[in-house]
Formats: sequence, structure tokens, C-alpha cells
Amino acid sequence: MVTDGEIRKILENHERRINILEGKESTPKSKTVKSDKSSEWYRKGSTTEKILSLGNFFNQPKTVKDILDKLKEKDYHFKASDITLPLRNCVRKGALKKTKTLHDGTKIKRWAYVSG
Repeated sequence: MVTDGEIRKILENHERRINILEGKESTPKSKTVKSDKSSEWYRKGSTTEKILSLGNFFNQPKTVKDILDKLKEKDYHFKASDITLPLRNCVRKGALKKTKTLHDGTKIKRWAYVSG
């Protein structure tokens, strides 16, 4: 037989669920354990990590072709379409900036990327 305390807990649990479904109460946030590398916004081994590992390479504005050539030197063979999204994410996160001006002030037609 079920005790009064157990029935009360079951009813409270049902009330909480109903309130969540009706939007009167927010869903409880699950607590996840993050690794010590949780401050990084990209996955380990991703194309983004490979781009950012070029380091001082982005001191001067570099076009997608320049970036592809540098990655080929490190034996990473990508197409331009493979690195456009990771480059966009780098710009959004502030790791890189997009520009159409080279370091000497000349304007170019294509986007170039420089350290943010």
C-alpha cells in the first residue's frame, strides 16, 4: 500500500509537470559536467581548429586561396567551400576579421581575413 507521503510526492511531481506544460513554470536545467577545455567554442580536430592553428599567419590579410595554400603546406587538403563556414564562425566569434583592404591600403575584390 502507498503511504500518504508517497502520494503527496507523486501529486507534487504531477503538478510540477502540468505547470511546465502550461508554461507557468520553466523546465529545470540539467547540470552537465564540462571538460577543462569547455572555454573553446569549436570542436577539437575541427576545420576551425586547423584554421586557427595557423596563428601568426593572419597578421596580414589573407584570402581564401592563401589560407587553402597554407593548409596544404600542413597537409590539410580542403576545397574553398569546406572552409567558408569555419571562417564565418571565426569572424562571428571575433578570432578573425573580414576586410577588403590589404595591409598596404590597396582595395581587393574578394574578402581577406586578418587576426581579430
